[in-house]
Amino acid sequence: MIDIGTTTLQAALHLRGRDITVVTTSLAVYEELVPDPALLLPGGVVRRNHRSLVGVPADAEKFAMAGLVRVCDARALERIVTDAPLPAACRPALEDLEDLEIEVTVA
Repeated sequence: MIDIGTTTLQAALHLRGRDITVVTTSLAVYEELVPDPALLLPGGVVRRNHRSLVGVPADAEKFAMAGLVRVCDARALERIVTDAPLPAACRPALEDLEDLEIEVTVA
């Protein structure tokens, strides 16, 4: 996953042609990597001044919410990186992730 910014854009230039999937909210990174087949651009609202998309991130509070946006099937994930330990209300979601052997990393 590649964030917005000039440094991350420069790093993304070195990923052209590699056999990886890139997830980004940076429209600049998208424009540079669009010829590559494995590019995922999550939805959101365009923030023109930063050439990026903004919307719901994977912060810990989101695990207690329900929504209509589906990015992929949970079995397609290996790890979820979030900002804090999941609240107690999220215990069922955490158990589901554990059952699917999806790691949750607090960064």
